[in-house]
Amino acid sequence: MGAEDRDDITALTLPDVWAEHQLFGFSGMDGEVSLDDAAVGTTLGDRAGFVFHDGSGWDDEELKSLSVAVEVDGRPCNVVPKCGHRAVCSDFVDITLFGDDTLLVRAVFVTWRDGDILGRVTAESQDHRSPSDRVRAFVVCSSDRATRVIGDSKRLLIESPRQYLEMTGCLTETWMSDSYDTLRQITCSPASYNGPESVKYVCLELALEKTSGNALHCDFRFRIAKQLDTVAEAPSLESEYEKKLGYYQALPRPCVRNDDEHRAFLKACSALKVNVCSPQGKIPCRWTTPDRWPHRYMWLWDSAFHAMGYRHINGGVAEDAVRAALHTQEDSGYIPMAFEPTGNFNVTFGSTPGIAGTVT
Repeated sequence: MGAEDRDDITALTLPDVWAEHQLFGFSGMDGEVSLDDAAVGTTLGDRAGFVFHDGSGWDDEELKSLSVAVEVDGRPCNVVPKCGHRAVCSDFVDITLFGDDTLLVRAVFVTWRDGDILGRVTAESQDHRSPSDRVRAFVVCSSDRATRVIGDSKRLLIESPRQYLEMTGCLTETWMSDSYDTLRQITCSPASYNGPESVKYVCLELALEKTSGNALHCDFRFRIAKQLDTVAEAPSLESEYEKKLGYYQALPRPCVRNDDEHRAFLKACSALKVNVCSPQGKIPCRWTTPDRWPHRYMWLWDSAFHAMGYRHINGGVAEDAVRAALHTQEDSGYIPMAFEPTGNFNVTFGSTPGIAGTVT
């Protein structure tokens, strides 16, 4: 059973609140995560999407974003409800864009690899009317330093000084603008832009196709990369959805009194997961960070507390968090308070003995 029909997903009481600045990204628990190349997202507050941080720092970032917008019966429905979604987790999201007694429109985002996201928009009629007559769906991509935009009906490429943004799927019309509010007022071909001035937003209409019964959907893929290398074929969204869901299904059942407490527990597990990084540079094992953005590096105090939490749900990650911190120890016995995998960032003042408390 895939992302289209999950009656059992609610039994997990997964995190269901959509709010601004929640981290979204591929976890080092699932594969390789590069600190230099990572594309870590944070949720947009009012729209179904994310702004991605390229890891260059506050002063020299190239911000890119991805969001989904829909029209129902000719009216924009772009404000995401705050709560009541199927899942709002750090590496997969299944949210409601519009819902009433006649129609349900959902968006799913699943991280596949670092900087690679699979997405789907689904419209399912709850009455006799066809959703094809009622729903239009759009994907909006942006890059604040775009220098070139090219594409066709299946692929959009936005080039900027440090990274490429690639969008693939079944696309129809395209709009460009420097303002989100005027997106639908400027219709043009993607290949018509090539210049030094910044294009802020590119809007693409998705071609919703009939699946089964009275339902429509359209899949897409969003990718951020530093170079245009050979693109691996993506797996199905259903298979990746199942893998992400499986992480939460395998967690031990905590001693909680109600669904709200269980949801809070799963939210904490979700936050822990996204902040696990894979071995890199001078750190030979998985390691943790307070948050993949903005702090990014390994901090002694936080690693100790992460290990305390992980020993209840994943002993291997708990051990790695401690091992990673101890691996930075100098000949004198000193352990830096903060450490970056290349060793270029090393906070040399002390911290409380958190590791000692973790291993006792």
